[in-house]
Amino acid sequence: MDSKNFGQTRRDFLKSLAMSGSVLTFASNQIFTLAKPIDKIPIDENFNYKFKTISARHIKELKPWFDKLKAEKQISSNEIFRGYIDKFVFNPDEILPGAKSVIIISMPLKAASITFHKKGKAYEILLPTDYYDDGATFESITNRIKKDFSISDKSRIVYRVKLPLKTLAVRSGLARYGRNNITYIDDYGSFHRLVGFYTDVELEDNWGPLEMLHFCKGCSLCYYNCPTKAITKNKFPVNIGECVTLYNERTEPFPESLDPTSHNTLVGCLKCQWDCPANDECRMKIVKLGELNERETEFVLNQGKDEKLYKTILKKLELFPYANDLAYFSRNLNAVLANAEKKQFHFQHK
Repeated sequence: MDSKNFGQTRRDFLKSLAMSGSVLTFASNQIFTLAKPIDKIPIDENFNYKFKTISARHIKELKPWFDKLKAEKQISSNEIFRGYIDKFVFNPDEILPGAKSVIIISMPLKAASITFHKKGKAYEILLPTDYYDDGATFESITNRIKKDFSISDKSRIVYRVKLPLKTLAVRSGLARYGRNNITYIDDYGSFHRLVGFYTDVELEDNWGPLEMLHFCKGCSLCYYNCPTKAITKNKFPVNIGECVTLYNERTEPFPESLDPTSHNTLVGCLKCQWDCPANDECRMKIVKLGELNERETEFVLNQGKDEKLYKTILKKLELFPYANDLAYFSRNLNAVLANAEKKQFHFQHK
């Protein structure tokens, strides 16, 4: 497989992980309760995670709830966003006949950065979690879960659950919703990955009410930091059609309505997470993916034609699969570097 195809495949995998927990919905008048303790698997040589389990029978209960939210316009009608969430399947038997339980896990992740050089200055540009290759695959994650939950070969488990994992994580007590409609996990903050599984094994049912992150009570930092005001002050559902991430993680041209000064990361956005008090410890752990010198930076900005130089760049940034699409990489780097040079955001470290 050539580098471009590999990058596209890996990029699709990362996006499928990110979007599986993408739904941004729950009623603004929800009564919140205290969370139950979260189960935790000990660290081993592969990865650490926390988990909760729920009965699969609750999945069908989500369909009328979702339909009600849509009717009340609490779910964005944005065409791109609906293209993601309309693929949810609320009948477990369509995914795994005889499914009895859902396992939701959260894996801790770190923000990342790539350093670029231009006109004698270095700019360390950040990336949110799940936009770089941490080596995880669905197969490796599934094998770990099968082992830890003692799921025998006679039992079944599947990971493509096609469900709103953020909602399930909060309902199970694994996570809590922040005002920015992102899920937060104790010790992980918002820097984590949700993965869900169906299994025909009967596991503990932890279904409960939706819960709000305690830091959010009386706090509006994410509202004031949001560059496009996608986050509302009085409601938890965000206006996803205004969210920077919805557009800069896709290859289509940016809409004219998107403020150019809103770009603050190479992909996605960190404005609503970076200053969040729930991420005080997590944001200090950054994975450095590589560094491009001035010649390499200019090559990306101008979509150069030197194949040898491009291969050198891809080797340097082998953990950043988005680099395999040079036109996409160039567009996003131009957007964020223009703001970095004007000091439009405070994420630079150099």
